Order: sequence, then structure tokens, then C-alpha cells
Amino acid sequence: MFAALFELRQIAVFISYVFGGAVSVLPPSLLSTTPRERLDQCLADARLSSLFPRPRGQLVERGPFALVRHPIYGGVLLGLFGVSLISRPLALLTTFASVVFLTLKTRHEERLLREAVAGYGEYCERVRRRFVPFVF
Repeated sequence: MFAALFELRQIAVFISYVFGGAVSVLPPSLLSTTPRERLDQCLADARLSSLFPRPRGQLVERGPFALVRHPIYGGVLLGLFGVSLISRPLALLTTFASVVFLTLKTRHEERLLREAVAGYGEYCERVRRRFVPFVF
């Protein structure tokens, strides 16, 4: 009985990985008609996700940014933690490594943002949590 449930859980996790990957990869490739358009889209996405602040970027303080400074990273970490809990306990090492990496990355990003965006230092003082509201 328990073995069957364990196998069903593994199958469910595998299906969620495959489905999640397909959802994140297929729609952009279906929207573009040629490989050249796909390459242009990838390059545009790479430019949008630059490590450096945009020259005329604005500080957003509404929505999830009113609770934490990096809500997307927080969501990624919570997702990794959830996957680690339903898989092997050794997977928590990956989550821990991701926490360390994203903490270092956000410290660097915040240094750049303090220099480039007016009011970012005050925003950091008002919004104390980096990833998860009321926790971290």
C-alpha cells in the first residue's frame, strides 16, 4: 500500500516537472514562426533580465513589493523548499544552496539599486524582509 502511494507521488512530481517545463517553454516557441524570431525573442529576454538597473527604471512599492523586496526569488525558494519536502531530505541541500546564492545575488543587486534608483535605500528600510514576508 505505502509503496504504491510512494510511486504515485513520484509520478505526480514527474508530471508536474514535465508540465511546468512545457508550460514555460512551449508558448513562446508556438508564438514565433521562424527560428530567427525565436532567437530575437531570446536575446530580447536576455536584455530585459540584465543584472544592472534600467537607466529610467522606477521603484515599485505596490503589491507583493510592499511586503518583500524580491517576491519572485521568494516564490522560487518556497517552491524549491516544497519540492525538497516531498522528495528526498537530501534535496534540502539544494534549497539551502539556493538561499545562499540568492542572498548574495540580491545583496549585490541592492548595492547597484541604491546607487541607481532614488529612494531605494528608504524602501529597504521600510520593507525589511528580502524574500518571505514576516520571515526572511
